[in-house]
Amino acid sequence: MIILITCLIGGLGAGIGTGLAGLSAAAVISPMLITFLGMPAYQAVGIALASDV
Repeated sequence: MIILITCLIGGLGAGIGTGLAGLSAAAVISPMLITFLGMPAYQAVGIALASDV
């Protein structure tokens, strides 16, 4: 349950932050996935890039 809440809050923050700044979400989502969820870097970058498509 805590992982789900972390994903929701992280996604909301990444969406608002990148939307206001006009950045790619990959720049924000990758560090969040690696830091907060403990994902391997290759997997986190792949997920972040796929979310931009």
